[in-house]
Amino acid sequence: MRQRLNNNRQARAKPSIGNSLSRKSAYNKGHNGVSLRIILFGIATVFGCILGYSIFASSSSSSSNIAASSTNGDGMAPGVGGTRGASAQERPLKTTATKKYPHNFKEPPVYDENGMRYEVVFSTDCKPFQHWQSYLLFYHAAKNGQPGNITRIASGCSDEEAKQELEWHKTHISNKLSDRFHIHLTPHFSKVKDEDGKVTGDYKFFNKPFGLHHWFENGATVSKEMLTGGEGNNVVVILTDPDQNYLRPITGDFSNETTTIVTGPFNQNQKYKVERGQPFAQVYGFGSGWTNLDVGKIAGVNSPALKVTQKEALRSYPAGPPYIGVVPDLYQISLKWSEFAPLVHVQMPDLMAEMYAYCIAAAHLELPHQLVEHMMVSAVDAENEGWAFIDDMPLEDVCEIGYQISEGTLPATETTSYILPNVIHFCQRYLIGPFMFGKHRVPLNFFECSAPLILEPPRDSGTRYDFYVLPPQVVDKEKEEALTNYFANNHKQFRRESKKRNVFVACTMTAAANAASTFFKDNHCQGVEGTTYAKTVELARVI
Repeated sequence: MRQRLNNNRQARAKPSIGNSLSRKSAYNKGHNGVSLRIILFGIATVFGCILGYSIFASSSSSSSNIAASSTNGDGMAPGVGGTRGASAQERPLKTTATKKYPHNFKEPPVYDENGMRYEVVFSTDCKPFQHWQSYLLFYHAAKNGQPGNITRIASGCSDEEAKQELEWHKTHISNKLSDRFHIHLTPHFSKVKDEDGKVTGDYKFFNKPFGLHHWFENGATVSKEMLTGGEGNNVVVILTDPDQNYLRPITGDFSNETTTIVTGPFNQNQKYKVERGQPFAQVYGFGSGWTNLDVGKIAGVNSPALKVTQKEALRSYPAGPPYIGVVPDLYQISLKWSEFAPLVHVQMPDLMAEMYAYCIAAAHLELPHQLVEHMMVSAVDAENEGWAFIDDMPLEDVCEIGYQISEGTLPATETTSYILPNVIHFCQRYLIGPFMFGKHRVPLNFFECSAPLILEPPRDSGTRYDFYVLPPQVVDKEKEEALTNYFANNHKQFRRESKKRNVFVACTMTAAANAASTFFKDNHCQGVEGTTYAKTVELARVI
């Protein structure tokens, strides 16, 4: 299979480029606006992404308060007591690894060809569900050469959780992957309060804006002087989600038309590079829904957000992670995002509140985003994502390509034949035959010595299976016969191009998780009793 794949590739000269550009041209001719169908599907996609669909158990959020704490990758408090005000000289600005590691991943340069350096951050709580996702992100960011410091912002840890996370991070991440990789602890931000300050609930997504703001003012790798300009104008911040797995690096340069997809309304007066006053983001499918809120009550009656037209709202503001901007711009957004998020939540106490708050913050600050479509793939039926790259792959090879990407065995001379999105946002379920990948079914102890790996779909899954099976919710897992009968009698057919897309993500993410687990075991489990590399976890049968 691998030899045939390589021979097939060598017979083609960048086949995906022409196809991708033709898709862009066709889209531009027929989609100069954003249809209601796309918007409605986009909102459903975001809800499905956050929930992981109803068959999955929802993740728990942090519930404990700790004193404000920020640390660098070595678990030491940075600057002066971890508080805002430390100068750049007092705060370590590591941007490239400074020692040898047990891997051969290529270390990216400190600055790119445009003189920019990078800070990548992602927000989590301190629970096991986002603990394993964090390790996966760090591993594949290192393997795929993501430049800059990468910081996990962990909110709401108890004192004991904080101690454990700092020790684990130092032992397993900064000491083995890169000392560019950090963890930053923040207080608990997810409490919902009424007008009298009484706690009435919990909204875990408050952690993202408040955690970002806390990192800007207390983090180890951004100085006070950068927040208002100067050097900060040349430091690009990339805010991702923990469930976004790297396939290739994210930078602030979008000038390569071969690897960039910008269509429809988003290519009007298109921008090509992140700079002061010009943030970028992945387009999400919720359209201008934020304009239906009482924006005046949120941002003030004189807010520039009230002057945004529907056309502008659709073109520049349905933004989602990865969010990208220079330090001063994203710092200002973090201030308003944190201010507006609780007010948006009052008007719409549901999952979209923090994303709408980001839109309003950006519009209030008059920071229209250049939206791009190629940075992620997520929902297999979604438009405005980087699926054109995947659709151009041969169905018979798409699973093998996914394995070689995640295993790092894709020959360097072949990488130009298949263009990839930057990340897989693996927040949906991905199905092929009797196999699946879904983040809510990955065992929480996946990165432990005794935890088996995931059973992998066959590398010819694209042609082997013409069906998928929705995983059961309530089958007695002790009755193997019942499960076998269920999978034999519940075959469903794919729609449109969703088969190839499902195969790609299911194979790529299974291989990605197993590659990271193998690295973990190779470096931490030698001689440990009970260590296993067996690939036996059937995610479709985890109930």
